[in-house]
Amino acid sequence: EAIRFIESNRKKPWLVYLTHFAVHTPLQAKEKDRKYFAAKKPGKLHNHAIMGGMIKSVDDGVGRIIAKLEELKLKDNTVILFGSDNGGYGPATSMHPLKGYKGTYYEGGIRVPAVFRWPGVIRAGTKCNQLISAQDLFPTFAAAAGIKPANQKPLDGVNCWPAIIQNKAMKRPPVIVAGPFGDFAVLHDQWKLTWSQRQVSLYNVKDDPTESKDVTLNHPETAANLADALAPFSKLNMSNQERGARQGGGRRP
Repeated sequence: EAIRFIESNRKKPWLVYLTHFAVHTPLQAKEKDRKYFAAKKPGKLHNHAIMGGMIKSVDDGVGRIIAKLEELKLKDNTVILFGSDNGGYGPATSMHPLKGYKGTYYEGGIRVPAVFRWPGVIRAGTKCNQLISAQDLFPTFAAAAGIKPANQKPLDGVNCWPAIIQNKAMKRPPVIVAGPFGDFAVLHDQWKLTWSQRQVSLYNVKDDPTESKDVTLNHPETAANLADALAPFSKLNMSNQERGARQGGGRRP
């Protein structure tokens, strides 16, 4: 369907938002793909033939779209983003060395691919350490297309296009991530604050991507500032009492 849409609109600007149902539960793969991966030697982290088959189906689908863009001579005028809305499904795959999986606010649940492709504009093989979230996609793609959004209402996201084409991370406001049980995470630069009803923790995910060392006591002001950024979302107000409580181990009173 996406390919037919591209063919029908190839002479004018278009946007395709394609969300493959795979990879998702129920775990179902084409039998020939399942057999292909079942016959392979198990990996150190991954040994789920059905999951492998589902990932291959996504790869095949993306490949068909890129092939069509090349056939229609549109590849040099098309920007592609390949991403995901969450981390892997815990029972079927591993996010090692990251902590957590889909449905958690840990890095294994929220750190996902963001692969951009635009021949002649984005240099192939480059890597940018820019923090970007789904909220940023609208202003970022608008900038890439040279379009100023007509709606002047404030946007939740920011334009990350300069960082992408310059391959250099830029300053940006904190990113708020909501967990499934009323918990939150706040990310800013190398810092990540996780908040739940029972615990507030601070991690330096640049040096500690496994989130194994809570450094709240070492950086109480950073923790307080990130919690203040979260306050409008979680109604968490860092009172002086709460800030002082962090000196006692990071637990809320």
